[in-house]
Amino acid sequence: MNKCIVRYVRLNEVFTDYLEFPEVGRRPIGVVVAVPGPDGPVIGWSKCSPKDRFNRRRGVDIARGRTVHSTQDISSLPREYQEVFSRAIVQMNSRAQKYFK
Repeated sequence: MNKCIVRYVRLNEVFTDYLEFPEVGRRPIGVVVAVPGPDGPVIGWSKCSPKDRFNRRRGVDIARGRTVHSTQDISSLPREYQEVFSRAIVQMNSRAQKYFK
């Protein structure tokens, strides 16, 4: 099995007033994964549907599958999620650059 770095994305990264609604910030809504590639780290992501219960293993599997197919387009997400996932992808990329030297 290849090495990978996993980060769980939560809504409290969008809603700064999550202290008023603590249930919003604690539940993960998605996963960002980095795996080593031939030209540097490859990033993948997955987002849980609001109707579903978040499953960490399933989220990591979907995100790892997107690293293989190199589908990183987050434009299909709602705008507030695009901001969170784009920030998480940038942070994961810099973290993975250091980790996969």
